[in-house]
Amino acid sequence: MKQKWIYSIKTMSVTFGLASISSLSLAAIQGLHFSHKDWEIACDNTGTCRAAGYQSDSDMDRPVSVLLERAAGVNSNIKARVQILPLAAATPTRQLQLQIASTPYGVIGLNREGIGQLSTDQTRALLQAVQGTSPVLFKNVQSRWNLSTAGASAVLLKMDEFQRRLSTPSALIRPGKKSDQTVLKAAAIPKIQIPKYQSGKVTQAKLKTAAGQQMIRKLQATTNEDQCDLLFSQNFMPDDVMTIYPINAQNQLVQIPCWRGAYNVGSGFWLMDQNRQLKQLVTTSGETFNKGQIFSGQKVRGLGDCVRQDQWAWNGKKFVKSFSSLTVQCKGFAGGAWNLPTYVSKVIYPAK
Repeated sequence: MKQKWIYSIKTMSVTFGLASISSLSLAAIQGLHFSHKDWEIACDNTGTCRAAGYQSDSDMDRPVSVLLERAAGVNSNIKARVQILPLAAATPTRQLQLQIASTPYGVIGLNREGIGQLSTDQTRALLQAVQGTSPVLFKNVQSRWNLSTAGASAVLLKMDEFQRRLSTPSALIRPGKKSDQTVLKAAAIPKIQIPKYQSGKVTQAKLKTAAGQQMIRKLQATTNEDQCDLLFSQNFMPDDVMTIYPINAQNQLVQIPCWRGAYNVGSGFWLMDQNRQLKQLVTTSGETFNKGQIFSGQKVRGLGDCVRQDQWAWNGKKFVKSFSSLTVQCKGFAGGAWNLPTYVSKVIYPAK
């Protein structure tokens, strides 16, 4: 049985169909994820990029992460935040001092989650520091957290490349005199309107029944074993069922378990008409369906601290991608220190 925990290697790059520079001005922006050493970056379909840096593996007892966020567009500024663990070490003052190469750069206030916003001057100093090897330290009277700079330059260069800032005055790495007219412009967040759908009675059937076997045979003809091996091996658990969700008078959504790995499970979701004719295979790595959306959350590593999330929304005709995010480092932050999306949208639910 194939194992479905993904992205276990530390240094990796995932690029989701990055278009050529010449066509980006007309084509939709495609998201990107890239990781190098102790830093990673995700850029989404609006052109916004989020770079996250962490402590080195030798400092795992004091997790720290910095998030550098920048929207597309010539005049967009970098916003910087810091997050630390354990939270108990942030009390009682809820303040950290930023120190770079033994020089103090002021105090950062923390909220109850251990997250603090850096000032403009602190952000500028941090950006300069992470491109070198000078120690970057966050500390209070009780503890100290060391931010690694390893991988930061490569990640910030990837941000400049994605946002088409290379050699322009607004570039973070090696700015130049190239015209700012080449800089990627921000795209609007797509809106997905979920129409009123028939939230009627959900039905279920055991997969070993005649109804379950009939559906399995139908889906086998439209799905391959790599996508959904349980459809073909039928190594189902005793409590596995086929679930059918009514969508409207013409459509229904069918869910059947597809695979099990060491740390994850995935279900297939198929959109079918009332005659059980396939209209769309949405995903074979889904988990749940609720309020017109299919949700998927997969552990990226065996530790379970990193997560990949995907969502699809019903738009009245089919299910379309509504959200994707991926973190591959995490470094002690359960579920990830930050949300690093590669695709975002605004889902509009039907009025009650």
